[in-house]
Amino acid sequence: MAAMSRATRRIVVAHLTERRMTAQEIASELGVSVDTVRRDQREGAPPAPTPEPEPAAPAAAGLLLPDGLQLRLDLKVLTAAYEAQPEDVARFAIHQAARIVQRRMPSGSVSGSHVRPAGRADSGQQGGQGGRTVRTAVRTVQITEGEQ
Repeated sequence: MAAMSRATRRIVVAHLTERRMTAQEIASELGVSVDTVRRDQREGAPPAPTPEPEPAAPAAAGLLLPDGLQLRLDLKVLTAAYEAQPEDVARFAIHQAARIVQRRMPSGSVSGSHVRPAGRADSGQQGGQGGRTVRTAVRTVQITEGEQ
């Protein structure tokens, strides 16, 4: 028989042993010594290779929203009303909400500024470091000029 790797030989020895062949018969069949067959029988067949894990699907670029019943119902209403895909409706709704907020803010107050949620202590008061607190329909945000 042709030369084979040790791992392959161990698999063949295990298979022939299961078929009730003696160590002498296996040694003769494979062209190896009886001691080699006995060592392979003691060690057993090598463990099956573990399958390579499937690569994870790449994360979709964009905004990921938490799933919720009310969000799904609202999205369903909007997709039906506008006869559009959910992604397009969500993009449109966000754009419209941003336009409403921008109209309520003094001109240029967001451009080049950093917007962050305001703490409770700031509510309705002048913010520190030359900033100001702006109340929107959603929540209070602190706008600080030049903050990064």
